[in-house]
Amino acid sequence: MQNRSTDKRCGPDASLVIMLCTLVVGVLIGTVAYSTLSAEQSDALSKVSVGFALSRAVSGASEIFLCSLAVSSFYNGVIYLLGTMAFGQLPVFIVLLFRGITVGTLMSQLFSDHSGSDLFCCVMLVIPGAVVSLYALALCAKDSVRLSSRMLTVTLSDSHCQGLLGTLKNNSVRFLAYEAVIAVSALIDCICSVCFARGI
Repeated sequence: MQNRSTDKRCGPDASLVIMLCTLVVGVLIGTVAYSTLSAEQSDALSKVSVGFALSRAVSGASEIFLCSLAVSSFYNGVIYLLGTMAFGQLPVFIVLLFRGITVGTLMSQLFSDHSGSDLFCCVMLVIPGAVVSLYALALCAKDSVRLSSRMLTVTLSDSHCQGLLGTLKNNSVRFLAYEAVIAVSALIDCICSVCFARGI
């Protein structure tokens, strides 16, 4: 019996896997959606991607760090706030999916416009920081869905329910931890931009 419980604790977190799969699906949707765009739409997105790479090449390290931190923190904050709502479960998935779509579309555009050494620079410009920040978002989304589900249970229950103050405190502490991970991802993004953006 003890071995079974140990194996269960050591196994993958199903909720986290679902969140990560949602992000991956979003990235795939963004990639597929880009391939179906018309020439005019593709040209418009190309200007966005060129602007992204150019801004990374001409911006200072602190500016890149703060911009990357602000974008990921915005999504993280939205997901956290949705967790405090009784019906926030579905919106959390929608936010994750949308974030994956934006990353997938940007990667597709950058990769389609470059090749050779430029392609390698594009990969290093986007992938390392994105992987870390998306993982932090998935962790936050997992906690938010659980908190939102508990909020819904309390809202719809006729019986006396235990207060949620302790749960909210724990979620807030974990949110700050995820923000720290996002700060690390922004630092990685900054370092990669300084090293590789000028090579595109």
